[in-house]
Amino acid sequence: MGRGQINPAIIRGQWDEILRLLATLKSGEIRASFVIEKLTASGPRHPLCRALQEMGRLVKTAYLAEYVQDEELRRRVLIGLNKGESLHALSRKLFFGSQGEMRDRTYQDQLNAASSLNLLLASVVVWNTVQMQVVLRQLRATGHLVKESDLRHLSPLLRQHLGIYGQYRFDVEQYGKSVLPEFDA
Repeated sequence: MGRGQINPAIIRGQWDEILRLLATLKSGEIRASFVIEKLTASGPRHPLCRALQEMGRLVKTAYLAEYVQDEELRRRVLIGLNKGESLHALSRKLFFGSQGEMRDRTYQDQLNAASSLNLLLASVVVWNTVQMQVVLRQLRATGHLVKESDLRHLSPLLRQHLGIYGQYRFDVEQYGKSVLPEFDA
């Protein structure tokens, strides 16, 4: 086998063990995290570990072949990636104080910061969802046609309307020159 080629003999040699592992996982007798832990401890040269790696490469290759051929799949993947990017952009906007960096030293402080950010993200998503539902109800009530197929293009991850830094208004006419100091020339 050349480098980068899948070796089906490795998979065939461990097929019974792979099936046994899958049945055990499906039955709930053991957790997947336990299997990963044991395989990691036994090293990458363990026959079952190598067979699972080869199967992973096989699945990845099949997926990539499908991805290249299927335009609809590529479109769905791009939509999913865009949603992920929208979530990260919203998160960055909300977590502006440290430019998105966790600067706390202790695990507990980092956990508190991450939990607070998750709560804030969830709050924005809920608020946006409720407000979008209000607008949709108003549109429908006034006779506008709202297609169900169009709704999948909506996202509660909007962030343009968030006033992260607050809004400050100064009435220059009201305060005018009275608040400015007088300087002698």
